[in-house]
Amino acid sequence: MKTVMAYVGIILGCMLIFFGIFFRLEAMTDVALRRAMILFFILTMTEIITFFSLIGVPLMTHQLTRLFYRFHREEGRNFSFSLSIPDKYLKKGETSWKRRWRSIGISSTAASLILINCLAGYIGSLYFDEIFKTNRNIEIIAHRAGGDLAAENSLEGLKKAIKAGASRSEIDVQRTKDGYYIIHHDTTFKRLTGIKRSSDQMTLSETQGLKIHDLFQKDRADQPVETLDAFIQQAKGNIGLLIELKGHTADTKMADDVISKIRKYKMEKEAVILSLDYKMIQYIEKTNPDIQTGFLYFFSFGNDKMLTGDYLIMEEAQATDENIEYVHEAGKKVIVWTVNTEDSMSTYLDSDVDGIITDHLRLAKEQQKAKEKRTDFERILDYIRFSYFLIKSPKIKIRSHLQNGSFQKFYFKNKE
Repeated sequence: MKTVMAYVGIILGCMLIFFGIFFRLEAMTDVALRRAMILFFILTMTEIITFFSLIGVPLMTHQLTRLFYRFHREEGRNFSFSLSIPDKYLKKGETSWKRRWRSIGISSTAASLILINCLAGYIGSLYFDEIFKTNRNIEIIAHRAGGDLAAENSLEGLKKAIKAGASRSEIDVQRTKDGYYIIHHDTTFKRLTGIKRSSDQMTLSETQGLKIHDLFQKDRADQPVETLDAFIQQAKGNIGLLIELKGHTADTKMADDVISKIRKYKMEKEAVILSLDYKMIQYIEKTNPDIQTGFLYFFSFGNDKMLTGDYLIMEEAQATDENIEYVHEAGKKVIVWTVNTEDSMSTYLDSDVDGIITDHLRLAKEQQKAKEKRTDFERILDYIRFSYFLIKSPKIKIRSHLQNGSFQKFYFKNKE
């Protein structure tokens, strides 16, 4: 028991020493030296704790074995067994020079580890910002106009997203029975208005008589269904737009009409057209190569030669370091959706993605600001946590889905 307690005491003592040294290091004014020392002590303490963790099991096994034999001796039961061990493995005594060389070997090993840790700390301090990066250029994008700031896909939501400092707003466009374009996500209006009719079953006048219920905060006022023109006019000069061509009215006519409106309001640099249909992205890139496009997908896509468009909008399960790097190598930008938990926000705000789409805009902005104020030690811990998040999250490798250099056909579910 004393050995076990000593073992636990050593571990706790090491941790106390570590945190005591850490708080002193954080107060150092020399940035490079502080970072090198923090990395050195993290490596050293990790090695010490690992060492005692490894020898802890055999030590406790030894103690339990001794207790086992003592208990049975006290009960009057004796155990005896013999092991056949070759003489060459039996320790027959140790000369002083052997003990001296063993001590030298242990000391040399410890000194080598300290030297390696010093070197690693120094190199780590030189590339600290590259390894433990704080990406201040990640765009925070409001989901369905304003996320939880107002009723989804409402003009009020867009206005609040602008006020909250969103980089862009993602909206969904559908066509009415009489050929107008409105902002709406679902197949029908039932979930948001109670009316089970689709956009192409109603005229513009009929849709403008509907009221969108605020499902995020039910005591807020209902909002009217608005046109794409109203959204573009509000966004012009204030916020970027990700315009998804939505539903079964999403065809080449819709693409042409939306592009005409983008050109009409001179929003070419501020608007990106999104689609789940890869052929639609190919069509836009072929007919209007200057218009920014984004392919939104759940599962997979073809090789880099087949990748047309400017953005890849991927779900969290696909947003691994490897996939992000692969997309960037193809000259595309990566946006992750829908990033709604604090853990996910923290993870992707530390990653190499170009933007995140979220329902919780204010929370994401707060996390982004907090990350800019982190200490060096907090940045290291976030890096470790981010690496663990990627290890435990589902991995879908883009390269594993490439077959014969051609685009694969697959099916999507429509999230409503």
